Amino acid sequence: MLELIECIKKMKALLPLDTTMTKSLKDFLDVKYNYNSNAIEGTTLSERETSLVLKGQTIPKHSLIEHLEVINHKNAFDYIFSLTNGFLPSKNDFLDIFNEDTICKIHSYILMNINNDAAGIYRRQNVRIAFSRAVLPRYEKVPDLMREFATKYREQYTSIDLANTDEVLQFGYLLHLDFVRIHPFVDGNGRTARLIQNLWFLFALDNINIVYFKNRQEYISSIENAGEDMPGYTACMHTNFLEFKKEELELIENREIYQY
Repeated sequence: MLELIECIKKMKALLPLDTTMTKSLKDFLDVKYNYNSNAIEGTTLSERETSLVLKGQTIPKHSLIEHLEVINHKNAFDYIFSLTNGFLPSKNDFLDIFNEDTICKIHSYILMNINNDAAGIYRRQNVRIAFSRAVLPRYEKVPDLMREFATKYREQYTSIDLANTDEVLQFGYLLHLDFVRIHPFVDGNGRTARLIQNLWFLFALDNINIVYFKNRQEYISSIENAGEDMPGYTACMHTNFLEFKKEELELIENREIYQY
């Protein structure tokens, strides 16, 4: 935990970056975040293939949906990046950018041209996660649950000490967890949950977290078991965040030009 906090502070101390390194870091995040978040949800595109799709190329033997998932995630990430002013201090208060409309807008990007009828719309049927013990709320309860979810975190935000990195991390982790437990959309909930979490981290830390595909099973298990083992869930999120921060710091400190 302390190592993660030190890495976050070290990264923040390097900001603002010059134009060259700002672009390098954004390109790095565009590929790394996009690949890992989509891979967790089942895409078979590799990290390199993801970067090629971002350049506008078509990858043989991969579905149109997989290509659209890359494009859509990039657009959703650009949206939250613009809301928070990216790697610079946000010009908006969190209360201005975190609400149900923003959440639905993020989700609408995720399903755009994949399932337009469901994009940004709370589910109208019950859903079950394959091979999971999780029991999700009935669809009739989703609008009220989402209203309560948005209200809860808007209210809690007002008492958060943004200088306390531990508080900031815990807020983001719980924001992600509570959203996943509601599962308000018919599809795209995992990607949306991670984008909502990163909306918060971009606002509060001027940067994001990435959950790695290679840690998918631990990540899913930690969410399922969070009710009985919250420290396990927190540890899983810390582990991914720390690994990503180290990778990111190496890029910035070595002034590596990353481009896809």
